[in-house]
Amino acid sequence: MKKIIALILVSLMLVSLASCGGGSEPSGYEGTYKCTYANLLDYPLEGEDAPGVTLEVKEGGKLVWTSDEDVSEFDYTIDGTTMTITSAGLDVATAKLEGDQIIIDDWYGLGFAYTFDKQ
Repeated sequence: MKKIIALILVSLMLVSLASCGGGSEPSGYEGTYKCTYANLLDYPLEGEDAPGVTLEVKEGGKLVWTSDEDVSEFDYTIDGTTMTITSAGLDVATAKLEGDQIIIDDWYGLGFAYTFDKQ
């Protein structure tokens, strides 16, 4: 009888440990986004004139910013329709999530604004 109870307890512990591990839930915003609008120091760029910047939003709170040949990795969290982008624990930008768009009003405090559309 003790062996059966011990076996049941061990099984319950393994199930509870398995349910605790394994990363975060998908946010629903995962995918690749292309810059369709930018405002760089009051100089708006749209459509074909927009900079060749893409965002890849990955599961587990990871974001990859690609600009020409420059690739930078960031972390992100989502609270409702707000995405906070961080690097080394410091806030880089706060973005609004609107449908299939990510809208950044101020990148790195430089006054650069970007709109990204999901591809």
